[in-house]
Amino acid sequence: MFNVKLGTNAANSIKIYNVSVWHKAASIHRIVRVHTVNGGYEGKEESIESWTEIASGKVPKRHFVSTITLDQPLIINAGETVGFYLKSEEDIMFAGKVSNTEIIYDNNVKLEYGMAIVNGLFTESYSWSGSVEYEIVDN
Repeated sequence: MFNVKLGTNAANSIKIYNVSVWHKAASIHRIVRVHTVNGGYEGKEESIESWTEIASGKVPKRHFVSTITLDQPLIINAGETVGFYLKSEEDIMFAGKVSNTEIIYDNNVKLEYGMAIVNGLFTESYSWSGSVEYEIVDN
């Protein structure tokens, strides 16, 4: 789980098209699902009813970086935060231990570290290994 936040001073909205994830080889369950929630993931980690599935994609049976195209582009406006939850039936996604520091792009688009489920337990201060592809929208 992680958040994408667009700063309140942003002059334009952003449009997200794809989410990429680095994963291990799946043995059987090769589907990765992308869920989002407005306002960020905090407090909604165990409440699947709060989340909306916006994409799913099949990943290959080998270590790989796979790109999952969203069913529809997701628009984030200035001052908004959207939480992302990437889920697979098997524990195939790589996550790395990091600090709580957010990564800042373009001075207004912030990709915030979140949490991972490791061995069935929620673990803070993790980052998934992947990327979010977006473009700046002309307002």
